[in-house]
Amino acid sequence: MTRQSKLKLGGKKLALVGLALAIVVGLLAYLGAGAGPIGRVLPLAARGGETEGQPRSEKASPSPATCRQLALEPLVVNLAEPGSRRYLRVTISLEYTDGKVEKDMERLGYRVRDALIQVLRAKTVADLAPDRAVELRRELLSVVNGILGEGKVTGLYFQEFIIQ
Repeated sequence: MTRQSKLKLGGKKLALVGLALAIVVGLLAYLGAGAGPIGRVLPLAARGGETEGQPRSEKASPSPATCRQLALEPLVVNLAEPGSRRYLRVTISLEYTDGKVEKDMERLGYRVRDALIQVLRAKTVADLAPDRAVELRRELLSVVNGILGEGKVTGLYFQEFIIQ
């Protein structure tokens, strides 16, 4: 085979290799940027963990082995946007270490759900901006712990957050 024939690949083969490479690079960039299902979930600053722009607090965060998670049913609320019909659909998961949380949620879950709805429906789109996520998490965690007992829930995570 001559040197010229080795360098000359068929145009279709070269295009397919380039396309496959572009798809792999794009997928890796998507997942690495935190946009995909493997992306980061920022914990609440009050949990004691480190968040973007937030220093680590003195309170130690619970180890992942001792943490439990409780996924709440999705909430859909109208937003407080005058003159428009905007709504928010959010799915929240609570993180806790105290085993009593499950029993308390069975007993008081309706109150927690109502309180979360009341807080969220008072928000505007500007209040729900990504740069205010830590404030929102802190506020919602405070509401939940106000009903269940202070410090029972150690983290609050958004599994779904859609504004339309």
